[in-house]
Amino acid sequence: MAEEQVTQKNIFKRGLGLVRKIIAKVRNKWHKYYTLKILYPSIYKKYSKQPVKEDKVVFIELRQPKISNSFSVIYNDLKENYNFDIHEHYLRTSFIPRPNHVKRCKEMIKDIADAKYIFMNEASNVVSSVPLRSETIEAQLWHGCGAFKKFGMSTAELIFGDNRRNMLKYPFNKNYSLVTVSSPEVIWAYEEAMNIDTKGIVQAVGNSRTDVFYDGTFIKDAYKKLYKKLPAAKGKKIILFALLLLPTTFIFPQISMNGKLQQFFNHDIIAFGLAECNGQVIYNGVYLPTYKPKTKSVTIKKRKIIYDRYE
Repeated sequence: MAEEQVTQKNIFKRGLGLVRKIIAKVRNKWHKYYTLKILYPSIYKKYSKQPVKEDKVVFIELRQPKISNSFSVIYNDLKENYNFDIHEHYLRTSFIPRPNHVKRCKEMIKDIADAKYIFMNEASNVVSSVPLRSETIEAQLWHGCGAFKKFGMSTAELIFGDNRRNMLKYPFNKNYSLVTVSSPEVIWAYEEAMNIDTKGIVQAVGNSRTDVFYDGTFIKDAYKKLYKKLPAAKGKKIILFALLLLPTTFIFPQISMNGKLQQFFNHDIIAFGLAECNGQVIYNGVYLPTYKPKTKSVTIKKRKIIYDRYE
């Protein structure tokens, strides 16, 4: 009798858990439809009736709490050398409770409604949900160089991508006037991933974040910082192998580049790698369970994302 009661209790718990999952799924689906198809477009429509402010520039950071290195070069240049009315928005997507995130998105939508220029560095279904007015120029600076992995529409129907129907219903890369990439060879990849049919939007003008590599002061300070943390690097060539957000199925190889490359550089080279795999930090192919990033990490769908610039 007691066993039957336990069995019935377990069945009830599993059933209740299933009902909760279904309710959460329906609620999330409705929230997504309401915010992206009704709320944000209606707010933009209301506030875009105002004239465009020709000197207004808006920088939108989706996740970071401050201006990131994807924006810093252009942001600082506009601040120091021009007389623009510059606004910043930090949406903190996936980092704050949903009501707070919606509030920040609403304020951002109101602000871009009369802006002349909008700068992005990540894909956003929030910004892409509004019918951007023709007078506004939206520039996507992107946060990475090259095209070393599939993303966006290029992942449709794959094991780690959404289905194409949902991607088209809730686009992440819409309204762009300009997308900057590192070279002409990767233009096709960004056009495919962002579902851009119009030629000339994706342009190989370089990535703004890499302009610091031509800044003498930055280079000098970087060497000082490196030599302080790694004195053995003095007088040697440096190769940094740095990956982030590796798939959970990725098998990280032991980095034996030191031995192989030294054969060609007469032992005048130091090669080291830093990556995150399966929630653990790896340095030169060795797991470092005691490594603590300077910024907090967040777990999304069992994948640990470390927002740490390793500075």
